[in-house]
Amino acid sequence: MNNKKRPRKNYASYRKSKEDRMQNGEKMKEAVLAVINNNITIREAARQFEVTKSALQRYVAKYRNTGEDHKVSFSFERHHGFTQVFTDDEEQLLREYLINASNMCYGLSAKECRLFAYRFAVSNQKPVPESWSDKKCAGEEWMKLFRARHKLSLRTPEATSLSRATSFNKHNVSIFFTILRNVIEKHGFTANQIYNCDETAVTTVHKPPKIMACCGQKQVGKITSGERGVLGTMCASICANGTYVPSFFVFPRKNFKAHMLHGAPPGSKGAAHTTRDARDSMLWLIATNFSSLLQYLIHLTDSLHCSNDNKILLILDNHESHTDLKVLQYCKQNGIVLVTLPPHCSHKLQPLDVTCFGPFKSCYNRAMDEWMINHPGVPTTLYKIVEIVGKSFGIALTPSNVIKGFQITGICPLNSEIFQESDYMSSFVTDRDQSLIEDLNESIETIVPENSGPSCSGINLEKTTIPEHLTLTKNTVTPESIRPHVKAPPRKLT
Repeated sequence: MNNKKRPRKNYASYRKSKEDRMQNGEKMKEAVLAVINNNITIREAARQFEVTKSALQRYVAKYRNTGEDHKVSFSFERHHGFTQVFTDDEEQLLREYLINASNMCYGLSAKECRLFAYRFAVSNQKPVPESWSDKKCAGEEWMKLFRARHKLSLRTPEATSLSRATSFNKHNVSIFFTILRNVIEKHGFTANQIYNCDETAVTTVHKPPKIMACCGQKQVGKITSGERGVLGTMCASICANGTYVPSFFVFPRKNFKAHMLHGAPPGSKGAAHTTRDARDSMLWLIATNFSSLLQYLIHLTDSLHCSNDNKILLILDNHESHTDLKVLQYCKQNGIVLVTLPPHCSHKLQPLDVTCFGPFKSCYNRAMDEWMINHPGVPTTLYKIVEIVGKSFGIALTPSNVIKGFQITGICPLNSEIFQESDYMSSFVTDRDQSLIEDLNESIETIVPENSGPSCSGINLEKTTIPEHLTLTKNTVTPESIRPHVKAPPRKLT
């Protein structure tokens, strides 16, 4: 005789539909309030509102033991699985804080987020697991589920300089778009007359892609041409209609030879520039040499056939070489109208940086990696760089990438409202309220704290109150009250 027990799922007593298992939250709420406020029995309320007596008895006991401040957010719905430490609105409050901190370029790491979640729970007197109390930190499993519930991911941040974070603000951007609008309206520029110019470094040492290796092996190698490469400079220009101008190369040599452009994109030209150290990867050749920039402008004029009767608008970054007298005179004589970007804002306002140079560097690294595989034991020379650029340039600077770059930056079509509030949040750390600046001379004591050292304050005082779209109690402690967003102290006046 087979004494093996049948699975419980085969018993008829456990064959309950999903509707039978799910308790109606509204009915349970009405039943609980009827028992407490109307003093009817639990049995009668269960029969009247069609809920189970045992569940109703449990909810009545929980509701009575809940403080008055938390009864507003008390949940009457039946939850399956683990009990959440925070309510949905509290987690939404925490999520908004983390996203704001990330947009300000002062985001929290996974460990910091877990520590902060524990402080948030303790400050709001939430019952936490014993493991949280022992480690003074939220658990890894909670962090994993929290990220899944709110579509948060752990990303490797891009290093952002303080200059870029503070310079990209509403004031600088609005001035740029005002100047750009006036220039476009004055000359009547269309999409096929608006260009963006910028330079980028190309080197003999590329960044290898990820490779397959044994699991657990931490140190994996991939061949490159050398420890430190030789740097060349490629200058590119793109048009708002989706086309691009043939590239221009500057080599760290005393004299330029025609063979240096072997394999370059069709129509490319080059120049030589003597440097102190040809391997110095921090020396931007065009940006520090006026003659090279003039040669590039001549190349641009020859390619576009621009003149005072056929003017073009050239947008480029705000480097000192672009305001040289010889450069300005040449542009004025040949119909090139220059508009420079605000300082340290090219990462947001320059189309080449936004949508073109990223794909180009990826294509360049792949092409360089393929060259190293096809030529084992042979180092890459400076003259092979141009050939590899020729294979990558057209693949990366597609019409869709070029047009998208001008659209995202709001240059063409002109859109001065292209950036949202979250895009400017990195500048909130050093921004000052205009009313405080106006009253600075009158009441300086109320602005400058006695302690002149670094301090932290919220980016917005309203953030210390409960947002209207969330249902929370008045006594709920907000994340900004526990850990205010960073704020730079006022500048010293003396």
